[in-house]
Amino acid sequence: MIVDPMRSWRERPRPGKAWTGLILALVVTGSVGGATLAWAHQTLVSADPASESELEQVPRELRLTFYEPVRLSFTVVELFAPDGSQVPLGEPRLSEASDRVLVVQVGDLIRSGSHTVRWRTTGADGHPVEGAYAFDLLPVALESEAAAPHAADPAQEPVPEGGFVPPPLLERSFDASSWPFVLTRWISLLALTGLLGALVFRVGVLAAASRNSGAVRAHEAGWSRELAKLGLWCAILLLLATPVRLVLQAAGIRGELAVPELDLLVSVASTGAWGSGWILQAMGVPVVIVGFWLATRGHRFGWALAAVGGVGLALVPALSGHAAGASAAPLLTIPANAVHVLGAGGWMGGLFALLVVGVPAALRDRSAGSREGVVALVRAFSPVALVFAALMVGTGTFMAALNLGSWSALLGSGYGRVLLLKGAFVAAVLALGARNALVVKPGLGEAGGAERLRRTAGMELGAGLVVLLVTAALVALPLPR
Repeated sequence: MIVDPMRSWRERPRPGKAWTGLILALVVTGSVGGATLAWAHQTLVSADPASESELEQVPRELRLTFYEPVRLSFTVVELFAPDGSQVPLGEPRLSEASDRVLVVQVGDLIRSGSHTVRWRTTGADGHPVEGAYAFDLLPVALESEAAAPHAADPAQEPVPEGGFVPPPLLERSFDASSWPFVLTRWISLLALTGLLGALVFRVGVLAAASRNSGAVRAHEAGWSRELAKLGLWCAILLLLATPVRLVLQAAGIRGELAVPELDLLVSVASTGAWGSGWILQAMGVPVVIVGFWLATRGHRFGWALAAVGGVGLALVPALSGHAAGASAAPLLTIPANAVHVLGAGGWMGGLFALLVVGVPAALRDRSAGSREGVVALVRAFSPVALVFAALMVGTGTFMAALNLGSWSALLGSGYGRVLLLKGAFVAAVLALGARNALVVKPGLGEAGGAERLRRTAGMELGAGLVVLLVTAALVALPLPR
């Protein structure tokens, strides 16, 4: 006898209503908040001397006001004279009035004309940003300095016609969008999604299937240990990626793929939201590993310990991505991003656990109940997948509205176009999931039904892997201005 999965779902109205309420709240918040919350990377807000200003007095300092607090250890400012020479500057410091204002003393300016200020710093999300602007020093400004020992010399070579274009601060051969960085982020996302999937499958799927199926109940303890092993291997993979992330982040700030100095590594790990996220990962992964290790030995406490660590790890992508740049209401955007990660873990990670552990374990049971075990696991997974998919899509829509700011940015920016690509693959995953639920799942009780499920669900999982790859590239792109 095959139990109607929707009947068992309807018989638990309270959890369903709670999940539905949460999903609706997230979607409504996204539609309203997208028009009101400010969301940006670090950027220059104002400067003194101002861009395109004409000065009648020689400036003694540059004052650069940024959108976020300035991190001095990752900040560089250069000033170029009209002839291309570099003007001596003092050590950058923060204004006493605000940690968003950078003050740099200026050396002697000996030539009138256009001067270019070029700067580079990092934002809360750890992404390096840079920019430039110019101001014009009028001849009258130097006339008042005529008695000074470094006054303008009429015998100097003339400035080339057309002005001077200064070189970049750094010939950047490596940044957050370089393939080693993207690959490491992808591996980290795969590992995080896998370990979250093992947790969700054990708590939300295997337990429910065991209550409804004697075939599953007879093997619950063994299958639980198999899930713990899967989560353990994913956690170990994430542990291996942790120091690599730190080295690559420091290399991205330097602009070249080389082993950074120890002091730079310490500064990156101890500064800003990115550093907080890295420390959280470095501390959380061992907790998850210990939890899964205990679970492989049959200790139920291990699952609780792994779950606590897993929820903490879900915050890491938010602290190292665009969510950390939300200027208003970060208490909303960072948790929303974490829920997005949990949604992906419960849906795609749960599907991974089903295909790698659940279905193979049930098929290894040569008794007459093996087919019943597969049916019970799939039917228990379906409502769980629906809830977590809704969480992922709802929070993803919310964050996309904030990041884009307008419909024109969807096609008018690199970020928007890559976001469209991600949306296309998410739609493919949803379509394949719907086909599995409507076409494949009803035939699970038939001969060959489990094999058909493995093929079609494997396609769904493959599309999900591409979604995570596109996500790994997307988080490195600047948001539309």
